[in-house]
Amino acid sequence: MKKRLSLLLSVAMLFALVAGACSAAPEASGDGSAATAPEASGEKKIKQDVVVAIRQDFQSLDPCGSYSGVDMTIRYCLYDSLLKLDENMQIVPSLAESYEWVDDTTLRLTLREGVKFHNGDTMTAEDVMFSLQRAQGSPFSGGNLNSVNFEKSSIVDEKTIELVLNEVYAPLLSSLADPYSANITSKKYVEENGGDISNCPMGTGPFKFVAHHAGDRIELETNAEYWDGPAQFKTLTFRIITDNNTRAIEVESGGVDVSRMLAASDVLRMKDEDSAVVLPIYMTSVGFLAANCAKAPFDNKLVRQAVMYAIDRTAINQAVYRGINPNMESVMAHTVAAYCDELPKYERDVEKAKALLAEAGLANGFDCSLNVQENNSLVTMAEMIKNQLAEVGINVSINVHDAATQNSKKYAGDFDLSYDSWGTSNGDPDSSTYPCFHSSRKESSGYFYANPEVDKWLEAGRSSLTDEERNAAYKEVQLILNEDMPWIYIQDLVEHDAISKNVEGFVSNPLMCVDYSNVVVYE
Repeated sequence: MKKRLSLLLSVAMLFALVAGACSAAPEASGDGSAATAPEASGEKKIKQDVVVAIRQDFQSLDPCGSYSGVDMTIRYCLYDSLLKLDENMQIVPSLAESYEWVDDTTLRLTLREGVKFHNGDTMTAEDVMFSLQRAQGSPFSGGNLNSVNFEKSSIVDEKTIELVLNEVYAPLLSSLADPYSANITSKKYVEENGGDISNCPMGTGPFKFVAHHAGDRIELETNAEYWDGPAQFKTLTFRIITDNNTRAIEVESGGVDVSRMLAASDVLRMKDEDSAVVLPIYMTSVGFLAANCAKAPFDNKLVRQAVMYAIDRTAINQAVYRGINPNMESVMAHTVAAYCDELPKYERDVEKAKALLAEAGLANGFDCSLNVQENNSLVTMAEMIKNQLAEVGINVSINVHDAATQNSKKYAGDFDLSYDSWGTSNGDPDSSTYPCFHSSRKESSGYFYANPEVDKWLEAGRSSLTDEERNAAYKEVQLILNEDMPWIYIQDLVEHDAISKNVEGFVSNPLMCVDYSNVVVYE
């Protein structure tokens, strides 16, 4: 690593457009990073253009403009937030050098001095407050900053701000590190561009935006004045390669230095051939069957449990994902703080499933539908689930939709079972659970689940300020949901990146965030 943060905050919670349109062979280490090649030395020539293959174009490079994972990974290069999540999902300083709780609802942050935006303007406390308030009003912020009362919050001096909360909100620090929505922008620049910087981003990050060639590539250049030290190369190019196989071949042939989010078949082949370094990234997300808890017969938890017992997750994982995705065992991914590994486990039991259906008055089974998005793997999974549920008398019809239709049907309650995924963008258990299971989100979540006991523990998790109290609250949440089964468990989600053998310093956290300024590629 070319740099080291001077202070660690010990918190274990985890379109063609060009700039100016707006005024040493590493091996995979145990933590999912690439180990530094021992033979690498200053005598080797450093490649000056690092090329990364991604699977789709961006929607918006405005931090408040989208909730796309691809967008976030590019924005992560362009912007900084006050705090940051490292590869272990620990909160560390970024644009805020330090913080202190004045009381349970007042957080004082000391800003780093001398930080400049890419246009040369110095970042101010006013920019920070503007950015946070703008994020609070964005539909893509996930509500993570809703607890902040900006009328009571204040700029203490040019390097100090105080955020005052409406109530105790334990996940605030994680929210200020959220790479999806908590990035800091220039108030002046945003206003000069009419509030929309989707295609002309400008932050304080380690790279500057240069050009966007729609459907082909996004070009960035190193920010030579970056407050934490510049990268050792000049340009960073994201190539848009939608075909999985092509993306894998490109990293093997040297066409790109990094290929992100590979297909399972390519992962196994590349490992077998040792053609590149393959890095697993265990996400903070899970994939599951959402049961419509407001619609018979899925309003009965016995039916939901029966479906859970009827499904063979291991067989699905082996057949569809070549065994690379762990079975889901909780509504939280195992990478999320407060994940409980003491929950009763569901193993396939056809007779148990039949008995539960009989207890629910459905001994003869029933008909239902399963909605999935247009994706070969998901359709194959759905076919396997259909066959497995048929063994207990549940007759499934599969509906395949595009993503927009799938989501609209979910939020309208027009489904029986629907394959979905969910995860936390800031590593905190609150955002893994509260938006999906608190009764105030019964309809907005699209899951139509409510349980006052779950509400009680979710609220306790938000208002408790010690890890011990929060972990205890979220354990209770997971125990109840493990019985109520509003989500039928399928899989913890894992993505795989591949890097060429001359790449050093490539590290991704579970959110797919990579600090490319730490990357070195040798020619």
